[in-house]
Amino acid sequence: MNQEKMANFICQLRKEKKLSQESLANILFVGREAVSKWERGKTIPEPNILLHLSEYFNVSINELLYGERKSTKNQKEINKVSLNLYRRQKKNKKIIKFLLSIIVLFIFLFLLLYFFLNYNSVSIYEINNSSNNLRIINGVIVSTNEKIYFNLGDLQSDKIIESIELYYKDNNSVKKFIMSAAGGPHYNISFYDSLGYEEYFDFKNKEYIINNLSIMVIFDDGEVVHLMLNPQKIISNNSFFPRKYPKISNGA
Repeated sequence: MNQEKMANFICQLRKEKKLSQESLANILFVGREAVSKWERGKTIPEPNILLHLSEYFNVSINELLYGERKSTKNQKEINKVSLNLYRRQKKNKKIIKFLLSIIVLFIFLFLLLYFFLNYNSVSIYEINNSSNNLRIINGVIVSTNEKIYFNLGDLQSDKIIESIELYYKDNNSVKKFIMSAAGGPHYNISFYDSLGYEEYFDFKNKEYIINNLSIMVIFDDGEVVHLMLNPQKIISNNSFFPRKYPKISNGA
């Protein structure tokens, strides 16, 4: 189908009827701008409009699409117009299906990558533990792919604490120092850790480290206490949909 040839044919048919673009538009119940676009080859008429044009100008739809009246010279070509148009439409449908498949695949891969990068990427742990002379209350660890926030919480004891050391043991039971703090009225350990910048934690093994954190507390009388923190994971973004947590009762 030659769109320019079709445009010239519609214009020719209109002029043969001595119609203006406005008059033809009124007959077909369309805007004059639509007729103008057909005759300039910008658009082609909709199927129902093609039918009206065919009936009004007494030409076949194939002739309209071909851009000429049927003759002995072009008869075969005009007869093939519908078949060629069908093939073209079929080809366009295949292209559209292919493009849609690419878009769907792209969206799927994007969601898969997003899920891979963000699934279980944020975890919150609470620390509550005790030994004979030592209690840890309301400690917290917030872990993401890039940052870790650690707060030992309220460290309580009946004895005077001289110093605290935070550490863990690796797979070979070798002690790995993380941080220490002096005793006194405020003996707490709190810090932010960022990936790639003076890391306290090895981010590749952060889960193992978090689960094996311990403190060594030295009292002023020389007693030494080792206590595993045993952080308990309370929140993790490992659900497809947000969780609804139960309302905490105030005891009233």
